[in-house]
Amino acid sequence: MVDLTTVVGGTVKLYAQWDLAEYEVTFDANGGFGEMGSQTLKCYLSTPLNENTYAYDSKTFTFWNTKADGSGVPISTRSTSSNRSTEETMSHCTLSG
Repeated sequence: MVDLTTVVGGTVKLYAQWDLAEYEVTFDANGGFGEMGSQTLKCYLSTPLNENTYAYDSKTFTFWNTKADGSGVPISTRSTSSNRSTEETMSHCTLSG
């Protein structure tokens, strides 16, 4: 670190430092049972979603969706799409199985 008060008569150039924004994805069993923690992702990074750990009697999990009734955006369990930063897809949303 530089103490800017000690630079007498000089010029100090400061550079902005940036990090990717983060968002949290929560998971909903949508009628199933079990527990899954949320997952924090960074925008524009290709990060797979956590594996589904929910169960539902006599049903097989196929994919996540941003709407409980399936009318939203379908998201593969192992999706690595780096375009998950938009509000309409997954940013701050609950995914339903």
